[in-house]
Amino acid sequence: MKKILGGLCAAGLLAACAPSVPDNEYLIEGRLEGVPDSTVIALYDMNANLLQVVRQDTLMGGKFTFRDTISTLKRFGIMSDEPGFPNTWLTVWAAPGRRIEVSGSGKLFALWNVKSDLFEQQEETRFVDCAREVLEKQQAYSAAEKDLLMQMHREMQKENSAFPEEIWTQVDSIRRLSDPLQFEIARRQVECMKTAPLSKVWMDNLKTYAGILSAAPKYDEFKDFVALAEPLKELYGTLPDSVKQMPAGKRVYHLLYPSPTVKVGEKMYDSPAFDADGNRHFLAEFSGKYILLDFWSQGCGPCLRSIPELEEITADYADRLAVVSISSDPEEAWKKFLTEKGMKGNQWNELRHDGEGLAAAYGVQGIPHYVLISPDGIVLDTWTGYGKGSLRRKIEEVLR
Repeated sequence: MKKILGGLCAAGLLAACAPSVPDNEYLIEGRLEGVPDSTVIALYDMNANLLQVVRQDTLMGGKFTFRDTISTLKRFGIMSDEPGFPNTWLTVWAAPGRRIEVSGSGKLFALWNVKSDLFEQQEETRFVDCAREVLEKQQAYSAAEKDLLMQMHREMQKENSAFPEEIWTQVDSIRRLSDPLQFEIARRQVECMKTAPLSKVWMDNLKTYAGILSAAPKYDEFKDFVALAEPLKELYGTLPDSVKQMPAGKRVYHLLYPSPTVKVGEKMYDSPAFDADGNRHFLAEFSGKYILLDFWSQGCGPCLRSIPELEEITADYADRLAVVSISSDPEEAWKKFLTEKGMKGNQWNELRHDGEGLAAAYGVQGIPHYVLISPDGIVLDTWTGYGKGSLRRKIEEVLR
């Protein structure tokens, strides 16, 4: 009898023999070829694009497993920081009581398959299939670039080391090959959206490409995306009015039809933001002082490296300068981070993702993003990025 049951499983009733999943859990099972055992595979929570590791497993016998409790549909990303993997992720949707199978050969996520009966996962596969062969090439370049950047980081950690120009030249060469492929992926997926049904995945793609389009004027690598302006606007026009009025719909609208941003020399823009206790605040509270706006996220490495310097500046110039840090993180994750790190000062969050408010008005595309405002409310300067000592030098130039 045991032999008969074993034969049935081998003959095609694997689903019946697969481990059951309780109604309050998800199970992700992976089977990979061409990836060495001992490779660490990580599962990330894609909460409002704030990547946070929630589970890790070490590949053994080509297998990895993620299992945890869950109460609603959730989007995860599978990634690995180890050499040879691209600097991106495999999107996996999970839901209560669901078992998801991941299989693949090699380290390029675009070639991995996800078996699931979830509609969202099937739609995810639809958009991957629209550009799979281009994704394969682009991810190979991404993996090479990531390995070079990791090498560059190691070199820069060495005492008295100079910036590794040779490595950066190689990275730049790879990007010149990769950027056109990234655009071709977008072009194909946007074309695919014209016939695909409206879904969470569809809206995610619309938001992503509308966001890249809005950044195109500032970043040369996105210049080709201007060609997608009209197709994206046409897709937005197909949305039901009820969706257009939701935060995601409003965000897409403001990305496609941006309002003018505040320029240097103009009067500052003000709108409400909230502290961790839920109190409402305005920049006008600091009238008569210089204001340094710090737009940041805990998922941004340079943002985190800037925190000690911001704290020093806050203390050294307390009588003349107000530093206001405005996080884009989801409320729960933001509050948890503030508590764990003992963050002090003016820690605010707009608690909105509709494409309006302070971040939109000050043209925040990349972070950290800084805005320096005069005591009489005039924008003196805006800039993006952080290097050690850069904030102090900027403040000293103005407040000396």
